[in-house]
Formats: sequence, C-alpha cells, structure tokens
Amino acid sequence: MSNYLEYRYVEDGPNIPDIPIVQILLSVKGRKQGIQGPALVDTGFDRGLYANLIIAKHLKGERPAAEEALEAPGHIINCEIFKMECRLTDQERSIDLGEVSVHVPTNPEDLTEEALIGRTLINQLEITLNGRTLRARMPKTYAT
Repeated sequence: MSNYLEYRYVEDGPNIPDIPIVQILLSVKGRKQGIQGPALVDTGFDRGLYANLIIAKHLKGERPAAEEALEAPGHIINCEIFKMECRLTDQERSIDLGEVSVHVPTNPEDLTEEALIGRTLINQLEITLNGRTLRARMPKTYAT
C-alpha cells in the first residue's frame, strides 16, 4: 500500500486543462462539526487557503485573527483571516496539515465556488502530477 493520497483530476471541458483537486477537512478549534470538500491546487496563490462560499458560511460568527488585502490582476481583495485545522483526506487516509490561515473575502463578489489550496500548504507536501492524477504525501522530513 502506498503512503500517498491519490486524486483524479476534474475534467472541465475540451478547452480547459484538467484541474488538480484535493479533498480537505477543515475544523475550528472548540467546534465539534467541521466541513469537508474539494479544493483546487493553485500554485499561483501564495497563501494557505482561499475560502469559497461554503467555508465562509461555516466561519460566520467566528472572530478573524487578522485582515489582509490580496492583490489580484487589476483588483484588491480585502480578506479576513481565520485559523482552522486542515487535513487532506481520501477514503482511507489523511494528512494533517495543522493550523492553516484561511482567507475569506469581505466582499461577497470575491467569493468563488471553488476553495483554493495555495503554496503555503502545497510546499509542505511532496506532490506528483502524473497525467490526470495528483499524488500527495508528507515528506519524510515533516512526517511524525
């Protein structure tokens, strides 16, 4: 049995390349219920996690740890930053990524349908993009 988590790409149409997607489980310390769903692997996002509408709704009523303005092409996105526990999951295993910073746009128009996992988290992992499959594991130097 491999110690990699393995994900199939999402096919999104003939003119759009297949998209690497992982499954994440997020939780707030002190709350019993977490949320699980897909996140796009985005090497162009240099933070931890960019929230989608589902994550933003889950965090409603929580107090942000900080605020930050992100630069997008021709646009500034003001965000509240929340701390959440994050795991990559598949049907059999999971990888604990620990506490992550989740950027939630304050303007609802900046929320997207997809959550994005950025380089702050990606750089903790050993990732292989092989054809239409993404394989991820914690490098031995990080493993406990």
